Amino acid sequence: NIQPTAVGQNEIASRRLLRTAETIEERGYESLKKILPWTQSNRIKIIAEDGKTFTDDFVHKMLSDRNYMDKTFAYWAKQGIELVPTRNMLRDMTNNDRMTLLTKYSYFLDGKPYR
Repeated sequence: NIQPTAVGQNEIASRRLLRTAETIEERGYESLKKILPWTQSNRIKIIAEDGKTFTDDFVHKMLSDRNYMDKTFAYWAKQGIELVPTRNMLRDMTNNDRMTLLTKYSYFLDGKPYR
């Protein structure tokens, strides 16, 4: 009996993994999207229309409300969200507020004061 080629290729687990593996950025982005509804309790829109970035309202809320930022950072850290996916969600690093938020999250992850 001759098997179709596709069946034979699927027997090797590493090949299956290579076809389905995502980059670390994609996994991080998907993780962020899954946990973001937790922060929507304050009824601000968190994800922009493009579906891939944080809104300016969310960035401003994080920077203006220290308690909100602390809770959100703690939750992100607990979920294992790292800097690269967060930077990808912030996108425009020429925007001072977005850069400030990323810097504060970096300090938070390193255990440094970030006031």
